[in-house]
Order: sequence, then structure tokens, then C-alpha cells
Amino acid sequence: MPFDTRCVGLDAEAARAALLRRKNAIIDSQKTLQREMIEVNGLLNELTPINCLPAETLTAILRLVHDSLFTSHPRKLPKDIALRWLGIPAVCRHWRTVVFSNPVFWQDVAVKRASEPLWLSLERVTPTWPMRICFQSASFPWNELSSLNDRRRTLQVLRFDRFPSASVEDLVGLFTGEMPTLGVLSITFEEFVIGQPLPISTSNLPSLWFLSMSQCELPQGLYTFSTLRRLALDRCQWAPDFSRFLDAMEGMSQLEHLTLARALPDPPPAPILVEDGSRQRLVTLPQVRELRISRHHHPASTTTALSYFSFPGATDITLDGYAVCDEQGCLQLGPACLMPPEACTVFPALRSVTSASAVFTEHDYKVRLRSTTGHVTITLSLLSPHQPHHQWSTDNDGWWMVDDLPQICAGASITSLSFSGDFMSAYMELDDRGTGYSLLFQGFPLLQTLRFKGSGACELMWRGLYQASRNALANPLSASGCCPALREIVVGPLEDDPHFNVSDEEAAAMLRALKFRTSHGMRLESLTVDFGGCQEGPREEFKNNYLTRLRALVSRVRLSTLVYSSGAEGEEDSSLDEELGDSGSENDSDAELDDLEDGAEDESEGEDEDEDEDEDEDED
Repeated sequence: MPFDTRCVGLDAEAARAALLRRKNAIIDSQKTLQREMIEVNGLLNELTPINCLPAETLTAILRLVHDSLFTSHPRKLPKDIALRWLGIPAVCRHWRTVVFSNPVFWQDVAVKRASEPLWLSLERVTPTWPMRICFQSASFPWNELSSLNDRRRTLQVLRFDRFPSASVEDLVGLFTGEMPTLGVLSITFEEFVIGQPLPISTSNLPSLWFLSMSQCELPQGLYTFSTLRRLALDRCQWAPDFSRFLDAMEGMSQLEHLTLARALPDPPPAPILVEDGSRQRLVTLPQVRELRISRHHHPASTTTALSYFSFPGATDITLDGYAVCDEQGCLQLGPACLMPPEACTVFPALRSVTSASAVFTEHDYKVRLRSTTGHVTITLSLLSPHQPHHQWSTDNDGWWMVDDLPQICAGASITSLSFSGDFMSAYMELDDRGTGYSLLFQGFPLLQTLRFKGSGACELMWRGLYQASRNALANPLSASGCCPALREIVVGPLEDDPHFNVSDEEAAAMLRALKFRTSHGMRLESLTVDFGGCQEGPREEFKNNYLTRLRALVSRVRLSTLVYSSGAEGEEDSSLDEELGDSGSENDSDAELDDLEDGAEDESEGEDEDEDEDEDEDED
């Protein structure tokens, strides 16, 4: 009621009591209005279209959201998975009621430090219903893990993202009982655990199909699993007997995905033979589609171990390891050391590969092989062991990529090659005639497309192409010549090189190789010189000095100022398309070529004479 101003003359206590009564009346009114507002909002919420659906339909929709969060990450759940899901019941009271009253939403639980979410799930889910639990924090009170003992028979998924080594006994106690429905088990220890292998085997985990373990000694029961379809091991220790490792892998004939990161045991010096001693033992895993062998410090030992296997169905293969260097830090083995001997026996899919992409950076080599349809991908990565920035010791380490690529691709019908990185600085000192590139061309007789990004106009590549073409024609056993199907070459800088230019020496080597091949019926169809992000000056200078001569040797010349991406041509300058298009009729090209005979011949005679003299010296 309104405050009576006539009370001002009364004593202070009476006035204070009157004000408090008025305040309480206002509070009561607010509570009444708040209750009415909640009731009205609830009624309005019930009238929204999604809440007009039957409870079963809304549950099914929310179930789809729930499953997309908890099952879209089969190997490891995101750390904020619990917060993502708890945002759903926080939308409104109706959704909260549906979620909290339905046990189907509590079968999947992500537990961090506090154990309350686990207890809530155990209370809401019927004991006979399956559960999937992920422990994401090492600070969980692991002594409470025994609360799952009564649910062993209904557990379907168990993940331990960060398990402390000091609490291994609590984990061992959990696996002492039978878990007939457990299909997925993932354990990552914070520190390496040795001497306390988990008691897991097919006897207590008969339905296990996915197993991921990290930083531990592998349990003896692992050798008995035959139902596994996914196996991922990281820094795990096998039994010292390599034959037992082969026995275990041979028993896992249903494997579809295999990952061994620093978990491949070293083979013995002497080969392991079959019983009659006629050949080396070979374990075939026909179902493996995805293979990851990574982070091993002894590539030679790794490739030897792989030689005991065959993966006839593997189409997604990744091999990586650390490079082997001498005391001065110089590279001793190139990326070919990652490929096992007789690689086509180990990886039959290698025979279907048609393209190879090689990338050389300051910290690794990477080779990617692909089939025409793209269903086969083989990736090799050789990492530099140097610290702190993992850079190679010297620029000379770069030439390994060119030298090793024919060996890596042995058995494959390569029609497309792509290089990215600086392959020039070291080669200019080690191989001034491009002999390494000559061997590269000889190793890929079916080559059709060649791309070099980051080596400028690649003078040594042109020298190697000339040398290989000349040697092939001089060889009576080579009737078709060197790379007769080669029709396209792309050269250019790295994306961060705004000062790209084609020197006179590079242009001379380019013209010499193209002239020789054209005069012997191996005319190039397309040549792209990508000038990257440089100014117009270098491109115009190259165009004015060499365009006329190139048009006599190449059907189509393209000068681009845009950086092209590896595996695809860059955008062309549309203003140059007409000028740099078809070089004209064949007669015109022949006439221009005749005009070049004298000049180009003079450029090559000196080098040819030097080569002949060197050959004579070698014979002497």
C-alpha cells in the first residue's frame, strides 16, 4: 500500500516497520509475476513447432545430435565434448526434462576431474543398458574406478586419454573381470608403463575390435586377438622375440586399419625363414586398407621389418621416420630409405600409381604417390633430426630427393612428376651437368607432365633432359628415345619469391634441350614459365628475348605472373593467351627452327666437346 506521509511525525522504528512491510509486499508481487512469467514462457515454448512434436520424435532428434557429438570422433573425443552436449538441455525446460528423464542420453559420458557426471550416468542408466565412457583428465579420483565393476558386462567403449602411471593398479583391477560387450578400448598413459601389463585377452574381451594403446608394455593377451579391425600403437613395447610379433600380426587377419608409431620391433640380423628354409617368412594382411608406420628413428630397421609383410589391399599408406645423419650432421640416407625392398610385394597398390609429388622444405622431405583415380595414396616423410628448428645441416641435403625418386617409384608407371622446393643450390656444386636429372628422366620413360616449383627455370633439369635425350638416341636398344610422351613442362618460383627471373644460362639450357628434342621428333606441346609474384619487367624481358625462339620449339608457351599450386596449372594472363597461343603452322615453325640452327648449335658445341673429352678421359 502507498506510504502514508502522515507517519513522518511518528518515531523512526514505526517508519522503518512500515517501509519493510511495503518492501515485502513488492517482493511478493515480483515472485507472483515471475511465476506467471515462467508459466507463460512455458506455454509459449510448448507452442513452438519443434516442441509440438511427440516426445518420441523430439527424443529421436536430440539423439541424432547426441550421437553426432559422441560418435563422430572414433579415436579420441574432443576435450570440450561434455560442454557441447550440456548446452542442449540448457536450451529450455522442456528439452531439459526430455534429456534428464531419458536414460538413452546418459549412456555416453565424458568425465574430467570430477566424478559426479559418472555417478549421474550410472544412476540414470538401467544396469542392463550399454554404456560408453571417456575419461579425459588425469586428475580423476581413480580409486573410484571400481564403481564400474558392476557395469563390466554392459560397457561398450572405454577411453582413457590421460591415465597416470601411478594408478595402473586401479586400471588392472577393472580388467580382471569379463567384459563381453566391450568393443572399443583406448588407453594413453602419461608416462611409459613397464612391468605392469594389463590383463586383457580374448577370454575377457571377446568382442574387442578397436584397440589403441600408448606408452606401455603390450600385454601378452594381445597376441591372442583375432577379431581386431583397428589397431593403433604409439611408443609401445612388444616382446623381444620378433617371431612372436609376426605370429601376433598373422593372427589379426581381420585388421582394416593399422597404425604403428614408434611401435615396430627391430627384426633380427638373420632373416626369419619358413619351416622348410626355402624363403623368408611373409605375413599377409589382406583386409588392411589404411596403414601408418611413423616416427621411427631407424629407417633401415623399419624397412627390413616391413619386408616380412604384404598388404595387398592397402590403398592409404603413410611411412615417415627420422633421417640418419653422420657426426657432422650430413644426411646419410635419402627418403628412399623409407621404402622396403621389393616394395611392390609389400604394397601391391604401388603398381597402380601414376603421379608423384615431391616436396623439400627446411625440415622434411615429403613424397606423395597417387593413382589416376585417386583411390591409392602413398605418402613418405623423412624428418630432419636437427634441433632446435629441425633444419637440415647443409643445402646439399636437398639433392637426395631427385636422386631417390626413381628408386621410390620403382614398379610404378609414373606419368606425372611434381617438385616443390629448392633443388638447385646444392646441385650446382655437386652436379653441374645435371647427371642426376638425366637419371631421373631415364627412370621415368612414360613421363608426360613435369612441374618444378621453387627452383627457378631449373637449369640443371634442362641439362639433364638434354643429356638423357642424347644418351637415349645414342643407345641402339632405345628405339623411342627419352620420355617420348613428355608433352608439358611447368617451371616457376616458390610463392614467397617476388624476385624471380630467368637468367641467360637458364634460358640457354632450356633452348638447347628443347631444340634437340624437337629436331628428333619429340616436340613439347606446352611450356609454362610461371613468374610468380614478381613485377612485369622480368616477364617482359624474357618474352622479348626468348619468345620467338621458344615458339619454334614448343606448340604453346605460357607466361604467368600468378603462382600455380602443386598438381594444377596456375591461372594464365588472359592478355597473353592470343599472343602466346599456337605457334602457327608446322611450316612456319620449321622455318623458325632453321633460323635457330646456327645460334643454338654454337651454344651447345662447347659443352658437347667438353663431355666428349671427359668420356675419353674416363675410358683412359
